[in-house]
Amino acid sequence: MTSWYHFMNEEQRRFVDKKEDVDQRFYDDLEVEDTLGLVVKAHIHLEEEINNLLNLFLPCPKALADMETELEYSQKVHLAAALGLDKDLVAPLKSLGRLRNDFAHDLKTELTEEREKSLYKTLAEKNKKGLQEGLMIMQKEWGNGKTFLWKKMKTPDKFLAIVVYLKSALIFQGRAFVNNQSKSA
Repeated sequence: MTSWYHFMNEEQRRFVDKKEDVDQRFYDDLEVEDTLGLVVKAHIHLEEEINNLLNLFLPCPKALADMETELEYSQKVHLAAALGLDKDLVAPLKSLGRLRNDFAHDLKTELTEEREKSLYKTLAEKNKKGLQEGLMIMQKEWGNGKTFLWKKMKTPDKFLAIVVYLKSALIFQGRAFVNNQSKSA
């Protein structure tokens, strides 16, 4: 079972086939020593999920294929929102994009507590609640000396938790869309 699975509520879990969604590359890529690598790789993985959603949401995704490389990240987020992405995910995804840009354009950028809090504040209340619930489940199942209690976590771990939550939410969006499509067919 992947750790992002713990960030999903019961309804979301019904859409997820645990074996099919193991994304070891995601976790391997996020096990980096420097925050630059962490932020940039997290952004790349979330952008890949947004691209996957666009391919699901669009009736003819091949028509967008040539333009996909020309679209900016924020444009992809807005396009996905226009096509059905949960509106509550737009602000944190855009905030992550800005954070990634800060890191990409200024070598002195740090992943500070202030930046993490700023990202956290963009989460809707329901997403903050889902994040906290996921952390409580992880604490129960995997505690063994490592804390998953938000107030006790370090800034990079909080950032990771938010990224994992966002990835799970994007995966859920795709699964829900596919499930709804199969019901209406």
